[in-house]
Amino acid sequence: MRWERLFEDIEAQLEADQRAELRDEIDERTRLEVARVGLFDRLRETTGSSLELTVAGLGRVEGVIDRVGPDWLVIAASTAVSVLVTATGLVAVGALPLAATSADATGPVGSRIDVRHVLRALARDRSALTVGLTDGTRRVGTVDRVGADFIDLAEHPLDQPRRPDQVSAYRTIALAAVCWVRSG
Repeated sequence: MRWERLFEDIEAQLEADQRAELRDEIDERTRLEVARVGLFDRLRETTGSSLELTVAGLGRVEGVIDRVGPDWLVIAASTAVSVLVTATGLVAVGALPLAATSADATGPVGSRIDVRHVLRALARDRSALTVGLTDGTRRVGTVDRVGADFIDLAEHPLDQPRRPDQVSAYRTIALAAVCWVRSG
């Protein structure tokens, strides 16, 4: 009988050790998976949901997340106003759900649509925009060109179309300084 208890005790210890190793491995894999998920990956899961953002130069913005790219998002702050928020401008998100997908959830095409692509589309549209910068200033005008790390902005009144006689200045802005863009 003594031998039986000894072997049962050894088997129980081995099973407990195996369970502990499995728990440790699961915990480590979970930590590694979470470490690969970025903020915009988590935000992508909230598309169509209402969230509260803190945006540099704008403060608190509440609205519905419309689209999310790898380094930008569009939030519909009201029926008339949508704001493009860049990774540079996003300060905080209130009550962001914990659910997240892996970092490659955007797919092969979506992962390539970075903020430069969106700004180029706005340049093609020729809409007057307000651009919020990291130093807290706002510039108003039309994006003429988008380079690898800059935009060229023709400054003119928001309510006027971009015409040579309306342009008051031309400004090249570092893309890293752009926090948000609002049209109209």
